[in-house]
Amino acid sequence: MDRPDCPYPSNLYKAEYFVDFEYDFESNRDLGVRFGVFHSNVKYLLYHHFLEKHRINKERYLNFIHPTVYFAPSSKVKGGAFIEPMSVVSSICDIGFGMTIKSSASVGHHAKAGDYVNLNPGAVIAGYVTIGEGTEIGVGAVISNNITIGKHCLIGAGSVVTRDIPDGVIAFGNPCKVVRENDRWNSIKIRE
Repeated sequence: MDRPDCPYPSNLYKAEYFVDFEYDFESNRDLGVRFGVFHSNVKYLLYHHFLEKHRINKERYLNFIHPTVYFAPSSKVKGGAFIEPMSVVSSICDIGFGMTIKSSASVGHHAKAGDYVNLNPGAVIAGYVTIGEGTEIGVGAVISNNITIGKHCLIGAGSVVTRDIPDGVIAFGNPCKVVRENDRWNSIKIRE
């Protein structure tokens, strides 16, 4: 919040650091919350922790969309999004809960992104792409038209994805190929 290009003056906001059992969540039920981390698996764990322990559901999470972002009026975002400067969300897109779109990334028309997806700087998602829950797309990666990327995947930086990618893998290269399983999600109990 203290960066000179930040549209939110830091003197208007106050940050408090606390352990969750030290905070009175009941008396602050009207306040919105946001994710302070960006890794997909950590957002997933934090959301479920605060839902189970403090009943903080998806409706409480705020969207942070920078004023320089183009977000098509026909697109939808489910909440908890963090969209950084100079990004583009094209027509008729469906942005999942807790998605992060970093600087200068673009999402093509009719794209669908699951919950907790991260799109890193300069990544380009073409039209009719589907990205599964908890997937992270690396810096400068390019996803071709009509591609489906499974859930809990990691697509490496600079990759060019021209074929569908299955669930739970790490894939990278040009053309993008599956390298191994994405162990980051193996220890997490997935809740339906």
